[in-house]
Amino acid sequence: MPARRRVVPHLVHPEDRQQRDVEHEAEEEVRGAHQRAPPGEKRSGEQRRDEGGQQQQDRNRGNLSFPFGGKSGKLSPVRSPAGGAGSLVKLLCDIPSGTEVLVHVCCAPDACYGVRALRDRFDVTGFFYNPNIHPVEEFRKRLRATLDLQEKDPFPLVVGAGGEEAWEEAAWGLEGEPERGRRCEACVRVRLRETARKAVELGMPAFGTVLTVSPRKDAAMVNRVGREEGERTGIRFVEADMKKGDGYLKSVRISREMGLYRQNYCGCRYSFR
Repeated sequence: MPARRRVVPHLVHPEDRQQRDVEHEAEEEVRGAHQRAPPGEKRSGEQRRDEGGQQQQDRNRGNLSFPFGGKSGKLSPVRSPAGGAGSLVKLLCDIPSGTEVLVHVCCAPDACYGVRALRDRFDVTGFFYNPNIHPVEEFRKRLRATLDLQEKDPFPLVVGAGGEEAWEEAAWGLEGEPERGRRCEACVRVRLRETARKAVELGMPAFGTVLTVSPRKDAAMVNRVGREEGERTGIRFVEADMKKGDGYLKSVRISREMGLYRQNYCGCRYSFR
């Protein structure tokens, strides 16, 4: 296996946008993670931290880049302990096998099954982007759990930054909505819109999400929003219902076997109450 290059992410202050060194704790937190880079192309890393005011209370984000070892940057499919994850996921699209797909990752428990299932068919890169998660301590737990998953069952991963203002605007006036209601749809749209944008930036022709593993999410709504955001950006959305074939139960079993942190609420402060 090729020797790992040491990558030190940097931070962009939200006010002056000047690049600074990230503190040692952040570097230790992401040590061992990898990001796939297209052949012949090197990507720079970026970490963003919001400081001061309400943003500091709610958020501490990272946008980190890492080298990905391997000749082609592709991973062999890994079967879950439940057996044959990919064959049990109900795909609702005709995207060809082997297509590069940027897959939105909401949390490690959903990803431990969902990413495995999708990479049984596609060339998958994960994208952890969740400006909805509250409080910041919970965000850190879910990010660390995702990085823990990536170390135990390696897959390319990008960690996104920012989006708090867009999320707040989307959720405005929908504070009283129930789970699976209009606020959830707005939240899903913010995250999938950024996933589609990032996929275009990385030169990928398709994107998807592991959100449909969770019983808290309406798969029909998630797939509709994904299609709409794909049409906006001109790329394909991998429609799937990952709850099919006991996908959620498998995700619970796999995450427990791997010792991953399991949250007990969806993520935003309204679901936290």
